[in-house]
Amino acid sequence: QGKRQIRNGLVSKTGQGVVVACFVDHSSPHRPHLLGYQRYQTKQRTMKRTVFTAGCFDGGLHAGHLKLLNEARALGDLLIVSINKDSYVAQKGPNRPLRNEIERTQDLYETGLVDEVLVHDSSPIFWINYLRPDVIVVGDDYDEETTVGAKEIKEWGGVIHFVSKIPGVSTTVLNP
Repeated sequence: QGKRQIRNGLVSKTGQGVVVACFVDHSSPHRPHLLGYQRYQTKQRTMKRTVFTAGCFDGGLHAGHLKLLNEARALGDLLIVSINKDSYVAQKGPNRPLRNEIERTQDLYETGLVDEVLVHDSSPIFWINYLRPDVIVVGDDYDEETTVGAKEIKEWGGVIHFVSKIPGVSTTVLNP
């Protein structure tokens, strides 16, 4: 199989821990169709509260990531995490990403906290609008004006939850 260009994609785990990537078909101008997406739609119907967060997560999961994921998990029934594509993370500096999309996806699933992992370019707004989560979780280095999807989530009655950062803990600090 050749290398695929991913614009937005959903990466799911199977029962044996195998990672499967599903891709958005942008051929329909009216509504993008996510191939293999029925599983999420079924989960969303049976779950009460969907929680969404996003980030690079490229230096391995550190204490700050785990704090955010644990708080996010406690806020709902379905936790969806969107990670930046490798090509976007590469713009953050030399030797980035430290871990590729598949490794980062596996790291997130291995926490046992995450239900689905998505992939986005520079902004997760596509997924926020498509999924319409009940809660968006971000670090407290953001506010309502700088949180992607803040306006949108309020339109459908959702909320933003801010997680306090752990001083001195970040991928940039830990992996200069």
